[in-house]
Amino acid sequence: MGMIRGSVVLGAAVLAAGCAASAGGARDAGPVLIERAEGTLVAECMTKQGFRYWPPAPATADERREFPYVVDDPAWARAHGYGGDLVAQREHRRAEDPNTRYLDSLSEERRAAAAVALGGTGSSSVEAVVPGGATIGQSDTGCLAEAQRTLYGDFDAWVRASVVTGNLSSLYQPKVTSDPRFRRAVTAWSGCMHSAGLPYASPQQIQRQLPELTDGQNPAQAHRTEVELAVAEAGCALATPLSKVARDLDRQYGDEVRRQYRSEVETTERLRRDALNRAEELLARNS
Repeated sequence: MGMIRGSVVLGAAVLAAGCAASAGGARDAGPVLIERAEGTLVAECMTKQGFRYWPPAPATADERREFPYVVDDPAWARAHGYGGDLVAQREHRRAEDPNTRYLDSLSEERRAAAAVALGGTGSSSVEAVVPGGATIGQSDTGCLAEAQRTLYGDFDAWVRASVVTGNLSSLYQPKVTSDPRFRRAVTAWSGCMHSAGLPYASPQQIQRQLPELTDGQNPAQAHRTEVELAVAEAGCALATPLSKVARDLDRQYGDEVRRQYRSEVETTERLRRDALNRAEELLARNS
């Protein structure tokens, strides 16, 4: 369920998507193309190093959806509940990943060499400071780094900027949820849920109690439980001010933070545009 409530982003390859409360097919196309191109480049690089590599399928539009404050898309809720089915699908893909089977077939020495070819030795890295003070390192050697360098051009700048912009929500989402306007909207939402026979004080309470509610249920039963609650949550989010208030406050506080980190935001957007152009050219050549 954490996938729909938002999470801390520590990987430099993550694409900042702006306000997490909404998404669309057109906006999703760019990240998908970049991921496909990156996978193609990694596979080519690994082949040159004497290894095989199967690019993973990019996340679907539904998998990319996040609802940091409240589920407010009834259609998504009817299809996925709180995303448990999407998590299961992702875990199934991971279990069936041909890269895992391939690595398992290698000797210990070759497996270690493949890891170095893919991710570098770790002896050289680009350091980036996450908002809040933590410092992380992204290897600047190996096929993953080479692929990103090819796409983004300035690998160091991409790592440093995208790590910042990918974590800006941690600076403003707490301001949203502590705002009196948001709290009043949650109270109205709770009243709507009570009227539907679902006595929850907040969407977060549902998330906390969901593991207990689905404990002992088979996947189909757990999915039905998720869908029932998520559809009600979304309906009440739209029937009360909560959905609009959350979006408005997210934009207000998010814009303030993005202005504070304007340089990193502009760098991320510029390098992402460059990467998309290169990705389109690469995929067109390989089609």
